[in-house]
Amino acid sequence: MGHRRIFRYLVEGKCEKILVESLQKMEYIEPGAIEIFNVVGHCLPQRKLYSLQPNTIIVMIFDTDTTQIDILKDNISLLKAHRKRVRQILCIPQVQNLEEELKRSCSLTDLRNLFGSKSEKDFKRDLIKCSNLGQALRNHSFSIEAFWSSKPTGIFCQFQNESSIIKKRMGKTK
Repeated sequence: MGHRRIFRYLVEGKCEKILVESLQKMEYIEPGAIEIFNVVGHCLPQRKLYSLQPNTIIVMIFDTDTTQIDILKDNISLLKAHRKRVRQILCIPQVQNLEEELKRSCSLTDLRNLFGSKSEKDFKRDLIKCSNLGQALRNHSFSIEAFWSSKPTGIFCQFQNESSIIKKRMGKTK
Protein backbone atom coordinates (compact mmCIF):
# COMPACT_ATOMS: atom_id res chain seq x y z
CA MET A 1 0.00 0.00 0.00
CA GLY A 2 1.37 3.46 -0.96
CA HIS A 3 1.87 6.45 1.27
CA ARG A 4 -1.10 8.66 2.00
CA ARG A 5 -0.76 11.79 -0.09
CA ILE A 6 -0.55 14.99 1.96
CA PHE A 7 -1.00 18.20 -0.01
CA ARG A 8 -0.04 21.69 1.15
CA TYR A 9 -1.09 24.56 -1.09
CA LEU A 10 0.90 27.81 -1.07
CA VAL A 11 -1.24 30.47 -2.73
CA GLU A 12 -0.55 34.10 -3.52
CA GLY A 13 -3.47 35.77 -1.75
CA LYS A 14 -6.88 35.59 -0.13
CA CYS A 15 -8.76 35.23 -3.43
CA GLU A 16 -6.68 32.19 -4.40
CA LYS A 17 -7.18 30.69 -0.95
CA ILE A 18 -10.97 31.02 -1.22
CA LEU A 19 -10.92 29.62 -4.75
CA VAL A 20 -8.78 26.60 -3.80
CA GLU A 21 -11.09 25.95 -0.82
CA SER A 22 -14.08 25.99 -3.20
CA LEU A 23 -12.40 23.72 -5.74
CA GLN A 24 -11.65 21.27 -2.92
CA LYS A 25 -15.28 21.37 -1.73
CA MET A 26 -16.44 20.80 -5.32
CA GLU A 27 -14.05 17.82 -5.39
CA TYR A 28 -12.25 19.16 -8.45
CA ILE A 29 -8.81 19.10 -6.79
CA GLU A 30 -7.06 17.09 -4.10
CA PRO A 31 -7.79 18.14 -0.52
CA GLY A 32 -5.05 19.73 1.53
CA ALA A 33 -4.03 22.56 3.82
CA ILE A 34 -3.99 26.00 2.19
CA GLU A 35 -1.66 28.78 3.22
CA ILE A 36 -1.32 32.29 1.85
CA PHE A 37 2.32 32.67 0.89
CA ASN A 38 3.60 34.40 -2.24
CA VAL A 39 6.39 32.07 -3.44
CA VAL A 40 7.41 34.52 -6.18
CA GLY A 41 7.76 37.51 -3.87
CA HIS A 42 8.94 36.08 -0.53
CA CYS A 43 11.61 33.62 0.57
CA LEU A 44 10.30 30.62 2.48
CA PRO A 45 11.56 30.71 6.06
CA GLN A 46 13.38 27.52 7.16
CA ARG A 47 11.10 27.22 10.20
CA LYS A 48 8.09 26.79 7.90
CA LEU A 49 9.62 23.61 6.51
CA TYR A 50 10.02 22.00 9.93
CA SER A 51 6.26 22.09 10.48
CA LEU A 52 5.64 19.96 7.37
CA GLN A 53 4.68 16.33 7.79
CA PRO A 54 7.02 13.87 6.08
CA ASN A 55 6.17 13.18 2.41
CA THR A 56 4.20 16.40 1.92
CA ILE A 57 3.44 17.42 -1.66
CA ILE A 58 3.91 21.19 -1.95
CA VAL A 59 1.62 22.88 -4.50
CA MET A 60 2.80 26.37 -5.40
CA ILE A 61 0.19 28.52 -7.16
CA PHE A 62 1.57 31.80 -8.47
CA ASP A 63 0.90 34.58 -10.98
CA THR A 64 3.16 35.05 -13.99
CA ASP A 65 2.54 38.78 -14.48
CA THR A 66 5.93 39.75 -13.08
CA THR A 67 9.50 39.72 -14.38
CA GLN A 68 11.14 38.32 -11.25
CA ILE A 69 11.72 34.59 -10.78
CA ASP A 70 14.84 34.49 -8.59
CA ILE A 71 12.93 34.12 -5.30
CA LEU A 72 10.72 31.40 -6.82
CA LYS A 73 13.83 29.49 -7.95
CA ASP A 74 15.37 29.87 -4.47
CA ASN A 75 12.18 28.58 -2.84
CA ILE A 76 12.15 25.52 -5.11
CA SER A 77 15.81 24.82 -4.28
CA LEU A 78 15.10 25.15 -0.57
CA LEU A 79 12.17 22.74 -0.79
CA LYS A 80 14.24 20.24 -2.81
CA ALA A 81 16.85 20.28 -0.05
CA HIS A 82 14.23 19.05 2.45
CA ARG A 83 13.45 15.72 0.78
CA LYS A 84 12.52 14.00 4.05
CA ARG A 85 9.59 16.35 4.50
CA VAL A 86 8.92 17.37 0.89
CA ARG A 87 7.95 14.43 -1.34
CA GLN A 88 7.16 16.49 -4.43
CA ILE A 89 6.98 20.13 -5.54
CA LEU A 90 4.24 21.07 -7.98
CA CYS A 91 4.20 24.39 -9.81
CA ILE A 92 0.92 25.87 -11.01
CA PRO A 93 1.59 29.11 -12.86
CA GLN A 94 -1.50 31.28 -13.27
CA VAL A 95 -1.18 32.73 -16.77
CA GLN A 96 -1.15 35.83 -16.32
CA ASN A 97 -3.05 35.88 -13.03
CA LEU A 98 -6.15 34.51 -11.29
CA GLU A 99 -8.49 36.84 -13.16
CA GLU A 100 -7.27 35.65 -16.58
CA GLU A 101 -7.54 32.00 -15.48
CA LEU A 102 -11.16 32.56 -14.45
CA LYS A 103 -12.00 34.33 -17.72
CA ARG A 104 -10.65 31.36 -19.70
CA SER A 105 -12.27 28.65 -17.58
CA CYS A 106 -15.68 30.34 -17.35
CA SER A 107 -15.76 31.62 -20.93
CA LEU A 108 -16.13 35.17 -19.64
CA THR A 109 -14.92 38.18 -21.57
CA ASP A 110 -15.65 40.50 -18.64
CA LEU A 111 -14.85 39.15 -15.20
CA ARG A 112 -17.29 41.58 -13.59
CA ASN A 113 -20.11 39.35 -14.90
CA LEU A 114 -19.14 36.51 -12.53
CA PHE A 115 -20.56 38.36 -9.52
CA GLY A 116 -22.12 41.44 -11.10
CA SER A 117 -19.18 43.54 -9.88
CA LYS A 118 -19.13 47.24 -10.69
CA SER A 119 -15.41 47.23 -11.56
CA GLU A 120 -12.41 44.90 -11.83
CA LYS A 121 -11.24 46.29 -8.48
CA ASP A 122 -14.57 45.34 -6.90
CA PHE A 123 -14.26 41.83 -8.35
CA LYS A 124 -11.71 40.67 -5.74
CA ARG A 125 -13.82 42.09 -2.91
CA ASP A 126 -16.91 40.38 -4.34
CA LEU A 127 -15.06 37.06 -4.69
CA ILE A 128 -13.98 37.23 -1.04
CA LYS A 129 -17.56 38.03 0.05
CA CYS A 130 -19.18 35.35 -2.15
CA SER A 131 -21.00 32.83 0.05
CA ASN A 132 -21.26 30.14 -2.65
CA LEU A 133 -18.38 30.47 -5.07
CA GLY A 134 -18.92 26.95 -6.41
CA GLN A 135 -22.43 27.81 -7.57
CA ALA A 136 -21.26 31.09 -9.11
CA LEU A 137 -18.61 29.18 -11.08
CA ARG A 138 -21.11 26.52 -12.20
CA ASN A 139 -23.54 29.28 -13.29
CA HIS A 140 -20.85 30.48 -15.71
CA SER A 141 -19.95 27.04 -17.11
CA PHE A 142 -16.70 26.70 -15.15
CA SER A 143 -14.37 24.10 -16.66
CA ILE A 144 -11.73 22.58 -14.36
CA GLU A 145 -10.03 21.24 -17.49
CA ALA A 146 -9.54 24.80 -18.81
CA PHE A 147 -8.54 26.20 -15.41
CA TRP A 148 -4.78 26.24 -14.74
CA SER A 149 -4.18 24.63 -18.12
CA SER A 150 -2.20 27.30 -19.99
CA LYS A 151 1.53 27.01 -20.47
CA PRO A 152 3.46 29.98 -19.13
CA THR A 153 5.54 32.06 -21.52
CA GLY A 154 8.57 34.32 -21.21
CA ILE A 155 10.78 33.77 -18.17
CA PHE A 156 8.13 31.51 -16.59
CA CYS A 157 8.26 28.96 -19.45
CA GLN A 158 10.85 26.99 -17.44
CA PHE A 159 8.14 26.13 -14.87
CA GLN A 160 5.92 23.34 -16.10
CA ASN A 161 2.20 23.61 -15.29
CA GLU A 162 1.60 20.54 -13.10
CA SER A 163 -2.06 21.16 -12.25
CA SER A 164 -3.12 17.84 -13.80
CA ILE A 165 -1.56 16.07 -10.80
CA ILE A 166 -3.95 17.73 -8.31
CA LYS A 167 -7.03 17.73 -10.53
CA LYS A 168 -9.32 14.83 -9.79
CA ARG A 169 -10.52 12.73 -12.67
CA MET A 170 -14.12 13.78 -13.15
CA GLY A 171 -16.88 11.73 -14.67
CA LYS A 172 -18.73 13.24 -17.61
CA THR A 173 -22.00 13.54 -15.66
CA LYS A 174 -22.31 15.96 -12.81
